[in-house]
Amino acid sequence: MPTERRVSLPPEILAQIIDLTPREVRPVCLLLSRMLHDLVVPLVFSSVTVEFGAWEYSYHDEADDDDEDEDDDVHFNSSGIPGLAKEGRSSRSIDILKHIMEDSNFARVVKKLEVRAYEPRENLRGSAFDLRCLMLATYHLCNLHSLVWYGECPTPSLEILESLGRTCPLLHEVALPCLALKGLPLRGLRALRSIIDSGTHLIKTPVDDLDVAEDSSIYLHGESLRKASLPATWITRIPPRLLPNLTHVELLYLDLESVERLGPFLKGLAQLQSLTISLDEVIADAVLTVLASSRDRNPRLTELCLQDMLVSWADGGYSYSLERRLLSKILLGRHALRRFRLNMYACPEARLIPYLAILATLKNLEVLELALIAPRGVLTCDFMSTLACHLPNGLTGLVVNVCADVFEPDALDLIWSKLPRLGYLHLRTPADLPSIRDLIARARNLKVLGHNGRLYGVDYRAGSPELTAWPRSMILFRRAELYGFPEWEWLTRHTQMYS
Repeated sequence: MPTERRVSLPPEILAQIIDLTPREVRPVCLLLSRMLHDLVVPLVFSSVTVEFGAWEYSYHDEADDDDEDEDDDVHFNSSGIPGLAKEGRSSRSIDILKHIMEDSNFARVVKKLEVRAYEPRENLRGSAFDLRCLMLATYHLCNLHSLVWYGECPTPSLEILESLGRTCPLLHEVALPCLALKGLPLRGLRALRSIIDSGTHLIKTPVDDLDVAEDSSIYLHGESLRKASLPATWITRIPPRLLPNLTHVELLYLDLESVERLGPFLKGLAQLQSLTISLDEVIADAVLTVLASSRDRNPRLTELCLQDMLVSWADGGYSYSLERRLLSKILLGRHALRRFRLNMYACPEARLIPYLAILATLKNLEVLELALIAPRGVLTCDFMSTLACHLPNGLTGLVVNVCADVFEPDALDLIWSKLPRLGYLHLRTPADLPSIRDLIARARNLKVLGHNGRLYGVDYRAGSPELTAWPRSMILFRRAELYGFPEWEWLTRHTQMYS
């Protein structure tokens, strides 16, 4: 009888095969053999998440107690607070940090560290041990590229931030809550390319106290900084020598005093490609005036987002009386613009056609967010037909915030035929919708559907779309790779989800 021949593939080919396997399957390979274990470890543990407390303490909605789509490992006790989550996650996190401290080979494969800090405020004293373990672990993270910190209970200690500057020379992305950015010791971070406020899409109440910015400055060696997402009151504290290299800027919580400094700041951004400004009704026209006057100074702009971070279209939203003339001056001729968001201007019916005519000139637009007011509170097929005829047909992502009480069942049909590449659609409206599955029955290429902050994956079986709800944690701590296309994640930034 012929003997069975066992074929052993070279490690390089095995590594490529493992790289193509789904992320959820890779941990199984750790148990198969020593060689596979060594090949899989850098893939599975290149990104590590540690949790202090349970985020459900802050973002639990009692209406979700019976939600069948909740994560299996999250349990709620009779008071509506996660019981098992806190102890299990914190214990696993300490084990991970201990492993980093004890195994230098393991520590070297960690390139991204994500921290979720949601201890109950009455238990902040107990978090001192967690912070101490984290600080000791940072001594060994010599290949760390990215630190993302969600939550403020606790915030990262000054010792942790200083340790990162001394022991993580490759760190190029820092995302921290606004309070932690205050006085951030950046001098040791010579490769830092991105400073981001991590907490905006998790904020549940308005940010009234902006004093955290008053004594904050950004000091960096070299000119490596490319992306900055910071409170607008910090714009005068960014050294002028850094401005010409900035390509992505997000100015949050803009106030009237900051508007007066906005013009000179934008004129210094010669390489600007992406601009996000959060504003409100009081300063909206003043900001548009500045943007219109400085548009020739920023010819490379491919992304523009103007939004009110506190508006809730799921509850009906509200509209501003923006100057269409200013919008026209800002947008017309912007052939390089690929992404545009304007969520704080609900265009009334009388001004709809001129407003849509401006959007129709953006021929190369790929993703769009806009806000509309349905005539007489009814979102009709005719209304959506008018909208569809003016949208650039290359759109792959669309967010529609609409004030309406009634939604006709076939209202979206023309959207699917006009936008054949549309893969992401998010509807925010207080209207009672027909079945969501029926609403997208004629969609052919949709990958992700959103409705009032909930997200659903879309698969097609026998030609019909089937929906799978994204878990709540996946929505709150969302990353671009989860969507498949980073421009779709951009449409949800600084937006409260799972509302």
